[in-house]
Amino acid sequence: MIAKAKAISYGINDLRYITGESKHKKHPEKIYRVLDNLLPPDLDAMGIWNSMQLTLAQHRPIKNSIIRIELSPSPEHTSFYDIEDWQKLWNEFAEEFDKQVITGKDGKVRSCPTNLANSKYTVYLHMESKGKVPHLHAAICRFDENGNINNDHNIHLRAQRAAERVAVKRGWKTAEEIRSRNIPEVSRECMEVLRTMPSWSWEEYKKALARRGYSVY
Repeated sequence: MIAKAKAISYGINDLRYITGESKHKKHPEKIYRVLDNLLPPDLDAMGIWNSMQLTLAQHRPIKNSIIRIELSPSPEHTSFYDIEDWQKLWNEFAEEFDKQVITGKDGKVRSCPTNLANSKYTVYLHMESKGKVPHLHAAICRFDENGNINNDHNIHLRAQRAAERVAVKRGWKTAEEIRSRNIPEVSRECMEVLRTMPSWSWEEYKKALARRGYSVY
């Protein structure tokens, strides 16, 4: 299972995307509301945004006012999930996300615990991706209902670690285990491509790997 997190400034556009209201979403019928936290029921994207703005307006302005999270477990683990199962998965992840204290090499605290539990947020299930991998999208207000800001320093690490801890608890393969398993195969494929090239070309190298199903960055 993998997770990504980022503090963003384009909150309303993100909400339209995750709720399926964006014009860029071709199959909104494959997007489902999983749960809302501290929000009135059944709001659309603009309603959620307005509710979050009521909280944000009580505090000093911040550029990146929303935390965007994507949580993607391996499809073999969720093939029989219903909405309640997805709710449980999200709640476990959010709990692990909140409890972390991230320190630097000097032992000083770099990121104190967040408080998603007492923050406004919405979570949706997307089942329309090209890879056909069901995954969760969440949008969280940066200020909790106590007026404290949800720290975004090293937020990507916080998300990764939370996903790893949930995967371990559930007996799932972690992202690190999958990476370690895949490294030898990927290395072998890369070397095979290099050996077949008459001369070096970055563009031809990328094309050859793409023909084997890899995306090269």
